[in-house]
Amino acid sequence: MAAIKLSGDCSIYGITDVQQLIHKKWDINKPLTIDLSGISDFDPSFIQLLMSCKTSAIEHNQPFEMVNMSEDIQKVLDTMLVTDYFSALPEKSLSDVQ
Repeated sequence: MAAIKLSGDCSIYGITDVQQLIHKKWDINKPLTIDLSGISDFDPSFIQLLMSCKTSAIEHNQPFEMVNMSEDIQKVLDTMLVTDYFSALPEKSLSDVQ
């Protein structure tokens, strides 16, 4: 299992570094837990990256979990109407439904 703690800038200005960190530390064939407690700044590009991670986890039949989410991040997920996407437990992989 990969447990990755993110910190600092997760906005468009730092998203490439965040993506590279996740890519470096996550074996796609293992579960992924992302600790969001250290994030100081984020924007929709970060939410898009989290959605991409969740999609990859589903495609590889692996659990995906976000922990220590701030109220600000939760509010943005709610505003973007993607809260259900992150809380849903996939019963099938994406390839099973295509």
